[in-house]
Amino acid sequence: MGVRRSIVPWICDFLRNRQQCVRYNSVLSDYSTLHGGVPQGTKFQILINEAAQEAGSRCWKYVDDLTFAENFSGGCASSLQDDLDQFSEWASDSHLKLNPSKCQAMQIAFSNPLPPHRDLRIGTEPLSYVTEAKVLGLWLQNKLKWNVQMDAMLKRANSRYSII
Repeated sequence: MGVRRSIVPWICDFLRNRQQCVRYNSVLSDYSTLHGGVPQGTKFQILINEAAQEAGSRCWKYVDDLTFAENFSGGCASSLQDDLDQFSEWASDSHLKLNPSKCQAMQIAFSNPLPPHRDLRIGTEPLSYVTEAKVLGLWLQNKLKWNVQMDAMLKRANSRYSII
């Protein structure tokens, strides 16, 4: 994965003999040593690199988010379902369970009405199509307009302004 050999012992030490406690209201429990598992997202982040490399330029990865994209015109055949099938198979082989209810599809087009979308699924679960989605903190819309992003930024700015 391109990690310098000198870093590997540090990573192992980070994952070994981890301790945690629980805070309830203002009271902390005693610390206990964890005998299994890794910090949330760690295993997935390491494994997802492999999946992203296989998909190449058809996906964007940031930490534990993976976004597949495809650019095609009307009469072309889509390969996006093939990518989703390969990713599902990789996840299964890696003993990871995907949650299709957290996945969405968006068709970006300027025509009115939109052309019929292709049915996409993860396993047997169909993906729902949305007209807007938040990707890495940015609201994308299927017509590539900016009103939803601007509204979110204004709302955030107004809430901070009221603090001042």
